[in-house]
Amino acid sequence: MSYRKQFELGIDEFNEGRYFECHDTFEDLWMQERGERKRFLQGLIQGAVGVFHATRHNYTGAESQLTKSLTKLVEYPDRFLGIDVGGFRQGLEAFREFIRRSMAGGHPTYDPDLIPRMEYSYDPSTMSDLSTED
Repeated sequence: MSYRKQFELGIDEFNEGRYFECHDTFEDLWMQERGERKRFLQGLIQGAVGVFHATRHNYTGAESQLTKSLTKLVEYPDRFLGIDVGGFRQGLEAFREFIRRSMAGGHPTYDPDLIPRMEYSYDPSTMSDLSTED
C-alpha cells in the first residue's frame, strides 16, 4: 500500500472509532519516517492511544497519552499534511479536560461525543512527495 493510502487509512480508522487499528497503521508509517513527520505521526499515534485507553476505562493512561500527543501536536501549524491539526488539538484538549474533571470529581468517565474527528483533505502543496503508487 502506498504511503498516502496508508496515511489516509489511519485517518479513516480514527474517524470510524477503530483507535487501536489507527495506532498500528500510523506506527507502520512512523517507523519509516525521519524528522518532523515522524514526530507528527507520533503525536497522532499517542492521540489515538489516549482515546483508546479512555474507551477501555483506563483514564490515567488516557490522560497521559493525550497530554503527550498535545505536547507534540502544538509544534505544528493548524494545517499539516492535510489534517486540520488546530481543530484536532482543540478536540483532544476538550476530551482530555473532560476526563481530568471527571477524575478529580471521583467519578472517572469520558464523553464519546467529545472524541474529535481528524478532518483531512489532500494538500498537494505539502504532500506532493507522498505517492499514491503501491
